[in-house]
Amino acid sequence: MSSPITLSRARLAFRQMVWCVDCLGAMLGWIILLLLAVSGFSMMIIGFLLGDFFTHYIEASAAARASFHLFAIPALAALYALTVWMRWSTRPTATLYEGADHVPAE
Repeated sequence: MSSPITLSRARLAFRQMVWCVDCLGAMLGWIILLLLAVSGFSMMIIGFLLGDFFTHYIEASAAARASFHLFAIPALAALYALTVWMRWSTRPTATLYEGADHVPAE
């Protein structure tokens, strides 16, 4: 038997969804910083790198795409896990709210 959706559960689900999207955005920021560093901070070179990547990806065979996915999916998952860990470890904790009447429950 499932319990009804309450306002507090809806707020918690919304907050977790926003936090997940925030971590995705931070992960994309890491990827953009890596591209900037590799290209020597040249937007033209970044455009060439991305254009060449997508051109080769579209023209690749299904086996070549599968082997790329075998590397890319775990690499992106590891980068996302690293981003989540870094965001989670720097969040404000309940000890910062000493003297407050209400401490948000996590």
